[in-house]
Amino acid sequence: MYSPQTLTEFRRNFRWMLALLSFVYGSISIATAEPPSLATHPANVWIKRTPLPDAPVSPRLGYEGACVWDRKHQLLVRYGGHNQGGGGEQGAEVWTLDLASAKWTLKEPNTSPPGVCCNAQNVYDPMSGRYVRFPLFSGSHGWQWARELYLNDSSVWTYDLGENRWRNRRPLPTPKLAPYRCASWDSDEQVVVVFGGEGSSEGTLIYDPARNEWRWPNPPKEPAGRSGGNMAYDEANELHVLFGSQFNDDQHTWTYSVRRNEWRDMKPEVQPPTDKNDAVLTYDPRHRVVLAIIKITTGKDEDAKHELQTWSYDTGANRWTRMNPTAEPESSSNRARNLIFAPELNLAILENCTSKPREQQVWTYRFPDPPNSSGIDVIPIARAVPPLVEDGVVSVIGPQRVEINWSVPVGPSLRDEKSASRSDAATMRYHIER
Repeated sequence: MYSPQTLTEFRRNFRWMLALLSFVYGSISIATAEPPSLATHPANVWIKRTPLPDAPVSPRLGYEGACVWDRKHQLLVRYGGHNQGGGGEQGAEVWTLDLASAKWTLKEPNTSPPGVCCNAQNVYDPMSGRYVRFPLFSGSHGWQWARELYLNDSSVWTYDLGENRWRNRRPLPTPKLAPYRCASWDSDEQVVVVFGGEGSSEGTLIYDPARNEWRWPNPPKEPAGRSGGNMAYDEANELHVLFGSQFNDDQHTWTYSVRRNEWRDMKPEVQPPTDKNDAVLTYDPRHRVVLAIIKITTGKDEDAKHELQTWSYDTGANRWTRMNPTAEPESSSNRARNLIFAPELNLAILENCTSKPREQQVWTYRFPDPPNSSGIDVIPIARAVPPLVEDGVVSVIGPQRVEINWSVPVGPSLRDEKSASRSDAATMRYHIER
């Protein structure tokens, strides 16, 4: 028999050994234990939020969807990707995730764009509060009609979460967009910059949601075309940062300025691994760094082994830093990750779709340095441009009569740059979109 003192000492040592194992194998304990609250999230560690045994049910969606952070509703919005089986049908479902409760919600709008795979990156437009969806791939997995795609798809659809409504914007003229493209929202110019994509020869593209038009800026120098990689907009330096590729060894870190229409090869002294790294990027405005998840692969095909690494890039200092968090997310293959930042929560969010076993996961990460909160909650001022007419209804009344009805758009006044009332908006110029 053990004495009470011996049992007490044993329990104390056992608890200490568990704590040590928890620290050494942090990725195991943090991925399976009840996660900390969003407010108490520890620094420099990835925390798995879903699926977990005691969390709400996960839809366990497939890979190659596209996620954004909806700042208006403070929800993760996810669209598209393959079905739950993995590489099957291309979905058009819209789901939201409440990070605080880990609850997924299927939205089911009345109309949707065609289902897609290979669809990252899409972006969030904070000026309109809408998800901006670009096309490709659709129709290549056997359940969509070519006629449906021809009649229904276009280069831009937008989704309004508050209205639960998709809109087909149909901007003309339009570029030929490609899958595996890079895209990021420019909060200063209030446009989307799009680059690359598999087989694309379009180069640098700019989409202006306020005018619903595409522009071809034709900069004098551009990065090499690529499949995969990611872009993120560094608000502090007013530069789009481009890095990575899924099939090539692109040993460059690029930045692009819309105002100067200039790409620059930054040539930092140290970079993350570049060979087929399938990098995903997001910008952390609270710490003024670009965060990146980098994939390192050894072996081929069924013998391939993947490792994920977390890096940060300080654009102003032109410096990459490996973060070496206590726990990294579980490994995943190509086209299986989306990295987004939620400024209101001071958290990076990773959607990560593992394959062995197949599981759609969501992880969160907090940068270790004290945050800089200046400018985070500032509401951007919309550009003074004529508001677009949306939701027009065209009725064929007879062989020689067509009737068009629409509501007068409401937007910023062109006279005093203040928000216009409906009566004020009625005196403003506007045009009917195609």
